Amino acid sequence: MINKKYLNISEVSKMLQIEEHKIRYWDSIDPKNK
Repeated sequence: MINKKYLNISEVSKMLQIEEHKIRYWDSIDPKNK
């Protein structure tokens, strides 16, 4: 596990084994940081 407070999309994508555009899509539907 990476010891950082925040991860970038490519790191999360590799960890979860999903494509980056899917992460961006779900973030656009339900943005938690906005």
